[in-house]
Amino acid sequence: GQDKNLDYGPLRTAVKKYKPALVVLMGENKRKVLRAIKNSGIRTKTARNLKEAVDTAYKYAKSYILNSKFSIVFSPGAASFDMFENYADRGKQFKKLVRKLKTR
Repeated sequence: GQDKNLDYGPLRTAVKKYKPALVVLMGENKRKVLRAIKNSGIRTKTARNLKEAVDTAYKYAKSYILNSKFSIVFSPGAASFDMFENYADRGKQFKKLVRKLKTR
């Protein structure tokens, strides 16, 4: 998303505590967030757009978890007017991409 001069220190604390297998970052602000969490020990990937982010998370989760169930959490950390009309559009596009995963 777009930078609104937020402090991402709390995000670093959260990823250290909850230890997600992977964090996929996208949008204008991805480098700032990456700097905030880079020493957390959590694996990160960057994506150019939402489709690439969903595909990356899905492929990683599928290979990491193997045949078990897994969750992919979509958690926007900043405004994303650079990529979507508004939060509702962002959510609709995410749901559309996830529904397509079910057909693979």
